[in-house]
Amino acid sequence: MRMQSNTLMAKNPKTCSRLLSVLVVLCCLLFFMACTNPWITAILPDRTEANKVLPLKTPNLELSPQQADLGKLVYGYTQQEAEAKANTITIKNTGTGAAIISGFNLSGTGASAFVLGGTSTISAINADSESTFTIQPAAGQAAGKYEAVITAAYGDGETVAANVSLEIELAEPVVSWPPDYTAYTGQTLAVLKLPQDNGSGTPGVFSWDEPTDTLIGEVGDRIHKMIFTPSNNNYKTVTKDIKVIVSEAPLVILVFDPINDVLKSWMPAMDYDPDTNTVIISRGHSITITLDGIYNGVTWMMNPGNSIINGDTFIYAFNDDYNQPETYTLTLLVWAEENNVPYNRTIWIKVMP
Repeated sequence: MRMQSNTLMAKNPKTCSRLLSVLVVLCCLLFFMACTNPWITAILPDRTEANKVLPLKTPNLELSPQQADLGKLVYGYTQQEAEAKANTITIKNTGTGAAIISGFNLSGTGASAFVLGGTSTISAINADSESTFTIQPAAGQAAGKYEAVITAAYGDGETVAANVSLEIELAEPVVSWPPDYTAYTGQTLAVLKLPQDNGSGTPGVFSWDEPTDTLIGEVGDRIHKMIFTPSNNNYKTVTKDIKVIVSEAPLVILVFDPINDVLKSWMPAMDYDPDTNTVIISRGHSITITLDGIYNGVTWMMNPGNSIINGDTFIYAFNDDYNQPETYTLTLLVWAEENNVPYNRTIWIKVMP
């Protein structure tokens, strides 16, 4: 039979070519019908899903909050106060694959001021899952402002970060301020003795906020500011108003009786008073009058006689050469000045026969 077919094809090549063309057309028609017939397509396997390429599952971590502000503490804070400032940080995986955590880190100039907590238990975070850890102030930090960066590393060298900040304020020192001072007109702050130490309080030094050659002021209650500067710069420098009770500088009258070897003193008042402003002395004796302490450039004037003597001390001898048969009174006028503060007094000297 095959031999007959081959013989036929050899004898009638045109006929064979036509038959082959017909067979090709029939095959194409059958294929088209198979592809468009619902019954046929239903029983054929679908290769579309098998040929799809599945996407790669990757993790994506996020930290919140992005800025953790731990607020303020005061220098010398306790461990309990530090723990109360702890913030919770959430680390969330918003990706499609699990995140393998390789570590947590604090960096930046203020990194030593913070402590992470609870990170050792976080090794992996599944997709669409989250975990938490804490950050709080470290103990014993000096006053100042601190900032750092929290970094979590995961996957193939990927990282996620958030910022953290903290402020530690200066502490209030414990100060033993001195009591009220007393002074005279014409004196300066230099005569007011500053405390040498702060006792059991915060170590430091005292000073005035004005130059020490500043006049204290006129008669009355005067206020000057005193400064306390702690030795430890983690404490505040503080000031306080200090009261200085100012009175007029006294004039001390020293009367010496050489016969009886007696030295007496008076502090005369402003107005004439026979009991306080009158010095009684007998002839043949002397009187010495000095100013107490602060006055310079003193001018003394004695009447009668208009004797003018410049100096800190007035000395006058009353003897028989001054011929007065009866008791008489001399008037002594005193002018003095120190730091532009005047002192004017009148002293009455009663001389007995």
